[in-house]
Amino acid sequence: MAAVESLAARGGVADLVDALGEQGSPVTLAVEIVKPKLELLIFGAGHVGQAVALIGAMIGYDITVVDDREEFASRKRLPDSRISLLVSDYASATGKLTISSGTVVVIVTRGHQYDELCLKSVVGSSAAYIGVIGSRRRVLSVFKKLAAEGFSERDLQRVHAPIGLRIGARSPQEIAVSILAEIIDHVNKPQHEHKGERNGI
Repeated sequence: MAAVESLAARGGVADLVDALGEQGSPVTLAVEIVKPKLELLIFGAGHVGQAVALIGAMIGYDITVVDDREEFASRKRLPDSRISLLVSDYASATGKLTISSGTVVVIVTRGHQYDELCLKSVVGSSAAYIGVIGSRRRVLSVFKKLAAEGFSERDLQRVHAPIGLRIGARSPQEIAVSILAEIIDHVNKPQHEHKGERNGI
């Protein structure tokens, strides 16, 4: 068990460990950490959501994209069959989904009112990662409102906002890369100092 914890703390996935067998003789054990496949849940199928979904599918994640506009959450814009589509209003979408410790949530809707609805529905979940797009000022206003409504500071501190690593990203594709890089960093190195931003409340 100590070998597994040590391996995980180093961010490794496999190692050889010297130990003693049942008879007291030395043996070498192969230790491998097998993680479940991540599910990437994206709220918002606009340009950034589309890019996150397409690149995320290439990485190998199971993807679900939620949008309340059928023309955006469509096979025309997201043709990859590895991407599941859910056309739903944001307020009731999470009732149609399963969010587990293997789920990473990306909130990139078209407006802060929709971001707020999505965040309210997932902030208390067991999701491994929750990130919200938007300017620092806009994000802080959403968090202050949620704090005033009784959401705990502990839950809000879990949220990565503004989402993504600071790499100077401008295009939707570059922003998607910064978001996915932050997710990879967070999931693979949970004890690692976060390089992006937290909400700071």
